[in-house]
Amino acid sequence: MERVMEQLNVQLNRLTRFLRRARTVDLPEDNETAVYTLMPMVMADQRVSVSELLLNSKFDVNYTFGRVKRSLLHIATNCGSVECLVLLLKRGANPNYQDIWRQNTPLHCNHRSLQKRCMGRLLEYNADVNICNNEGLTAVSITLLHDLVQHVTNVDVENAMGQTTLHVACQNGHKTVSR
Repeated sequence: MERVMEQLNVQLNRLTRFLRRARTVDLPEDNETAVYTLMPMVMADQRVSVSELLLNSKFDVNYTFGRVKRSLLHIATNCGSVECLVLLLKRGANPNYQDIWRQNTPLHCNHRSLQKRCMGRLLEYNADVNICNNEGLTAVSITLLHDLVQHVTNVDVENAMGQTTLHVACQNGHKTVSR
């Protein structure tokens, strides 16, 4: 982790120097270095900067990195970076890619941060709400059920503990969702 942060700081310092000199900045050739250049911009939802860097690069928007092998689309969704999320989707990012840690898709990451705008955009680009992670969970959650229910083909999917959305809704006293 320390090495990654060090690489990230070097890349950010390099980028800052070039921007101050008003030069055009290109992404590094290798995806591993490029992703750490793009990541803080994606997290800050700096669509224009990300777009300019991707414009003439060969960067693979589906490149996965880190121990859990997530993509920038996972990061954008988790941070609620809607503008960058749309940019990545338009450039061909896979909305159904599952990381290797928990088999989470970007929608699973969105589920945790409860970013409805991100969820809507992912659904526009055919994100599948029925994909289960390794815990047996889909992106369906109690708070987002009303928005997702029209896209769900099976509301009876059970999690690792054998509970459906109805079980969880009842346990938590969500009468409206239960109905």
